[in-house]
Amino acid sequence: MCTLGILLGQSPRFPLIVAANRDESRHRATRAPHVWDSHPSWVAGLDEKAGGTWMGVNEHGVFAGITNLWTGHPADSRRASRGNIVTSALKQKTLEGAMQWVRAQDASATNPYILVVADARGRGFWCTTEQRLEIHSLAPGHYAIGNVVPEDPPQGKLAGLTDELRRLSEVREGASPQWRHCLQRALATHSHDRGPRSSVCVHTEGEYGTVSSTILLLDREMAGSHLFYATGPPCENDFEDLSRLMKELS
Repeated sequence: MCTLGILLGQSPRFPLIVAANRDESRHRATRAPHVWDSHPSWVAGLDEKAGGTWMGVNEHGVFAGITNLWTGHPADSRRASRGNIVTSALKQKTLEGAMQWVRAQDASATNPYILVVADARGRGFWCTTEQRLEIHSLAPGHYAIGNVVPEDPPQGKLAGLTDELRRLSEVREGASPQWRHCLQRALATHSHDRGPRSSVCVHTEGEYGTVSSTILLLDREMAGSHLFYATGPPCENDFEDLSRLMKELS
C-alpha cells in the first residue's frame, strides 16, 4: 500500500478513520478483505503471492497498515515479506502489545517500510526502518503517510490529502455517509501526470498503479464500524460495503 490517510480522535463516533490506496502490479493476485481464520480474528485483504496483507483490523480494535519505504535501492527478494509485519501486528490484543512486539523486531529482516498501528480508543503510533527501527507516537489529529518518512509540511501527493483530511477533521459531527463520500473523493484524486509521487490515485503506462482502495470507520463497538472497499482504482470503480465483516468480529 502506498498512500494511507488517518484521522485519529477527530470524530466523536469513530475514534479511528482510515482511507487508503494500495499501489501494486495489476497482475499480482489479491483477495479482497475477509475474516481470516486466525486468533485473534481480523479482517484484511490477502496478498496471494506472499501470503501477507497491507492493512487490517482485529477483533480487539487494533488496526495495522504498512507502506513501502522508498530508499532509492531495489527491493531485496531474499528478505521476508513486509506483509507479514502487518499480520504479526494484528495478532496483538492491545496497542501496547503491538508496540512491544515492534520493538523486538529486526529492522533488516525485511525491505524498508513504514508501519502505522492505531486502535478504537483513538491512540496510535508509526514506525519506520529508514536506518533503524524508530517508533513515533501519534497524537489526535490527521495524518497522510506515503512512501517517504513523514515530512512537515508534507510534500507532493500527501500535501493535498493532508488538506482534505484537515477539512474533514473540522466537521467533527459529520455522519458516516458524509465522511465516506469525502474520503472517496480524496482517494480518487489525480495529479497532472498521475504518477506515484504526485497522485493519490496512480495510473502509469505500465502494469503498476492503484489496484484497490479502502475506507474504514472504526467505532469503539466493532458492530458499529463501517468498511468500504473498491477493487481497482477508486476513480473508476464503486466501493462495496463490507461492513458486515466488522459485525462478524464483534
